[in-house]
Amino acid sequence: MIFVQAQFSTQSAEAIASAIGGEVVTVDPLAKDYIDNLDTITEAFSQGITKE
Repeated sequence: MIFVQAQFSTQSAEAIASAIGGEVVTVDPLAKDYIDNLDTITEAFSQGITKE
């Protein structure tokens, strides 16, 4: 799993993910609702490290 910021292109991350059989997950560290965004990012990371 490769995490990318919403503000940047995912093209390179998608190429790497394809090469390793992974997936790209977009997170937005600059979202307006800081606390809600932390929950969203935490959930994405949690799913990434527990996925088999």
